[in-house]
Amino acid sequence: CLDNTQAWENMTDYPSAPIMEGPTVIKHKGKYYLFYSANHFMSRDYAVGYAVADSPLGPWKKPNDNRIIHRSTVGENGSGHGDVFDDSKGNIFYVYHVHHSDHAVSPRLTRIIPLHFVPSADGFDRVEVKREEVIVPIVKAIYDRDMEIRNFVPSTYYVAASRAETDGTPVELVSKVKFESGDRAGAIALC
Repeated sequence: CLDNTQAWENMTDYPSAPIMEGPTVIKHKGKYYLFYSANHFMSRDYAVGYAVADSPLGPWKKPNDNRIIHRSTVGENGSGHGDVFDDSKGNIFYVYHVHHSDHAVSPRLTRIIPLHFVPSADGFDRVEVKREEVIVPIVKAIYDRDMEIRNFVPSTYYVAASRAETDGTPVELVSKVKFESGDRAGAIALC
């Protein structure tokens, strides 16, 4: 188990009890990496950190400077609560949500960013992201009354919008990433 032990996990710009949520675990080079979000989702300092263990049951160790996705690193408020997925080439990505703008939380927006595992002397790879690699998804799809995607293109990955129209009005979001058949994705958090 993890507790809010680092300063970035207890920001006070949005009053709430300590929060840690949205966990997901992957195995990389024999180590387990637990990604999680801390702070309230309405906080501009909602962020993603990680911990490392030799077993999926822990104990988990938080590296120094383990906050990897935050407004200071990706440039948008409320960046957190997502999941990890990889493409057919083995590239690893994190999909998460951000606030709608600097002044409004909702409707939240989806972002995707590559994760970089960098060898370290700590006995595990450090996880890093690069601000210039943030992907702003755009999807072109039409939803019917039952929120089913019509005119779906099989080799394209579609992210469903939380506020899609049900009267046949097109919903547009963006995607620089095109997933081919055979790629796998975890339970992706949609915003």
